Amino acid sequence: MLVQQFLDQESHYDTRSVPTPYPIYNDMYGYMDPGNCYVVAARTKAGKSTWAMSMLHQLAVMDGSKDEFRSLIIDTELTLDEVQCRLISSITGIKEFYIRHKIYRKNRDMRLKVEQAMDEIISPLFDRVDHIYVGGKSLDQQISILRRWTHKHIIRAGKKG
Repeated sequence: MLVQQFLDQESHYDTRSVPTPYPIYNDMYGYMDPGNCYVVAARTKAGKSTWAMSMLHQLAVMDGSKDEFRSLIIDTELTLDEVQCRLISSITGIKEFYIRHKIYRKNRDMRLKVEQAMDEIISPLFDRVDHIYVGGKSLDQQISILRRWTHKHIIRAGKKG
């Protein structure tokens, strides 16, 4: 009888959950719920930032999520410049060194690839994803940053997710 009562009761979960672009993730963990904090942890250079940016890009360009989609990446390893260089490198196939030191500008094909990546992939993230480097900060300081960001961009802005 308890199981039936549970199944019959009103759901307290937000119905505006958004599926990730990864069906396996959705099957295992469900959709992304607005207002929740998701932590991705793994060893250094395991691809956490690349995975997160890929997922966030796909969420940002999905129909239905454009108006309310907002995200924060609290990064303990990479600064925003490092993330951008790595992301552009992974998208274009151009060595990160060439992007970081602006060597790609001397080669027309490389320059066009970078410009295309910026227009198609990175630009949709500008207004929806914030990145804060917190290397060396305590967990309490990181949580404080998360609270302030949430209050500023989600609660005060009247957004739900």
